[in-house]
Amino acid sequence: LGSIRTVCGFTAEDRELKRFSDNIVEAKKAGEKKGIFSGVSQGFMMFTIFCTYGLAFWFGVWLVVNNVYNSSAGRTYTGGDTITIFFALLIAAFHIGQAGPYFPAILAARAAGYSIFQICERKSAIDVFDESGETIPDLKGCIEFKDVHFDYPNRKDAKILRGVSFTVDAGKKVA
Repeated sequence: LGSIRTVCGFTAEDRELKRFSDNIVEAKKAGEKKGIFSGVSQGFMMFTIFCTYGLAFWFGVWLVVNNVYNSSAGRTYTGGDTITIFFALLIAAFHIGQAGPYFPAILAARAAGYSIFQICERKSAIDVFDESGETIPDLKGCIEFKDVHFDYPNRKDAKILRGVSFTVDAGKKVA
């Protein structure tokens, strides 16, 4: 909607409406597929979580009932030990899950960092300390544009610059 003035300026409302109508059908199908996938994924995740809870409590009860020795505490496991371990693992898993959305950004940053280090470590073809070559002492000049024409490649009919000419003297600013 932010570009509606541009669309109206080119009298392209009918074309954009048709394009929108065609794309909305595809978007609806994609949304339905995404919804089904999201629902199945959420259901599987909750199933896994509750099965893990059941397994953890079953194993904790097994440790208590069979008087398994807890070498860290110097005694057999108790119900309190089971609850403590369960919640410690639950909180750890929760925090690892909270960090999950940031993993793609971390991987992208690592890849970008690799590229940046490659650029920084490559040897330049230009030796900045080489003093050979021609130097022009006291270069002072101006910039001059003569008869400049410009249009965008996809809109040849709309000329942006038509024979523009101007001069910018040395040390001057032009807005």
